[in-house]
Amino acid sequence: MIDCMNRIHHELDRSDEGMDVLGNVQNREDLALELSTLVEKGRLYFPNENRSAYGQSRQSSRRGYRSAILDPLLATVVILRAEDSPKFDFEDKRGKFGKNRYSKAVRLYCNAFLSFTEVVLAVREGNRRRINSLRKAGDPREAGRMERLLRPSDDAPPPSHRYWLGNDIGPRIPREEDVLGGDWQ
Repeated sequence: MIDCMNRIHHELDRSDEGMDVLGNVQNREDLALELSTLVEKGRLYFPNENRSAYGQSRQSSRRGYRSAILDPLLATVVILRAEDSPKFDFEDKRGKFGKNRYSKAVRLYCNAFLSFTEVVLAVREGNRRRINSLRKAGDPREAGRMERLLRPSDDAPPPSHRYWLGNDIGPRIPREEDVLGGDWQ
């Protein structure tokens, strides 16, 4: 889904108008079909809930309420099919979201999907457990290195992509041990 959403965002962001750049209706429909299919696959992992409360006349997979995790993706499908459009736009001074309201909306939707997925997968909690397991196993050095990668602090923030480009370190070659701390092997 992330791959598809990024391609859609890239295509929509190629012009100031947004939808015009996708060209003919077939191109938009192909992207919509691909994402719609992924949303259907997503229902296998995030099935409808509260099936007794809504949609009793529907097939069992369509009863209940769709998981909110899939809604931003479905909104993208609706945009691509030109069934509706985002009713908002916002200033993007840093250029992180896009050039037009369509690309901005799709980036917003992709970010929401990632945030929702992170919550469902309990990624942060899993990272805490891994680090704590290493500490309990008596390996504080590895726990510290993992913590620098997975849970950086304000005292030791991650170096960012600028480090890897050499912007923060001059002509020196970027090294893993600088990120992990200490001797890296």
